[in-house]
Amino acid sequence: MLLTYHNISKTASPSVPPLNTAEALLPHCTTSAPYELLSGHSTNVLTDICSALGDLAAAAGTDEGKMQIKEYLEDGQERGNTDAEGVIHFWEEEWIAE
Repeated sequence: MLLTYHNISKTASPSVPPLNTAEALLPHCTTSAPYELLSGHSTNVLTDICSALGDLAAAAGTDEGKMQIKEYLEDGQERGNTDAEGVIHFWEEEWIAE
C-alpha cells in the first residue's frame, strides 16, 4: 500500500495556474501599500486599460494618462479616487528604462 501511494504521489501533480507577475505586483503599485493594497476591482480595471506595468507607469506620467486612470477607477467605485491617486503618486518618481 505504501508503494502504491508513493507511485501515485509521484505521478499526480497539482494543477497550478501560471503566475502572471504583473497581475501579482499590480495591487502593490500604490502609495498605500503594504498597509492597503489596490482593490480587486481597481486591479482588474488597470489590467484592462494597460497591457503591462510599463504602460501603467507611462500613463501615470502624462496628464492624459492620469485623467484616464482617474476616470476608469472613479467610475462607480467607493475607493476609486483613493486608488487612482495612490497609483498616480506611486509612479511619479519612476523612470521607464527600455
